Amino acid sequence: MGISRGGIHVDAPRLGRKYLYLFTAREIPGAQFETRGAGRSRGVTDRGRLDLRAFVEGLLSHQPFALPGRMANRQLEATLDRTRLTGELVLGDGRLGTQDHHLVLAGQAQGRNRVIVSAAVLSHELVLRLPELAAERACTAWQGLPVRSGPVSADLSLRVGGLGLGPRPDVTLGLGSLRLQDVHVGTD
Repeated sequence: MGISRGGIHVDAPRLGRKYLYLFTAREIPGAQFETRGAGRSRGVTDRGRLDLRAFVEGLLSHQPFALPGRMANRQLEATLDRTRLTGELVLGDGRLGTQDHHLVLAGQAQGRNRVIVSAAVLSHELVLRLPELAAERACTAWQGLPVRSGPVSADLSLRVGGLGLGPRPDVTLGLGSLRLQDVHVGTD
């Protein structure tokens, strides 16, 4: 997989490059696009990177949320039916979210805030597991009142089914446990 100015793609043997997601925005928050070598080969030397924190914060800063692109085409289902995915993302310490709605993550050195990504067949089900979410505090609003908490810990899972099978995927958020300490609603 890689990320180019055109979008997110898979380079498959015998099939060539297949785009999964096409970018329609000029600027993609957190994107570092692939680079190619010099000379005749012009082969890809770096597949690029997507800083998830900058990407999510960029999406959250738009009101209403505006996606920077669209699914590539109707043949995407066939491509996703051949795509398996496993991996792990490690979220760093620091603020995740907007100024008014955010978590301040902590615990990277202790192995917390790891996101386990898996999909036996990507078009059927993508699962993200965050077994040890750890934040030193959270801030949001409820019915116009500021809400803040002290330490937060949770066991979360996110299941996205039907990618490529229809106009809207089925999204399920699972909460194995959640602990919020020192919750304050309103101003003191």
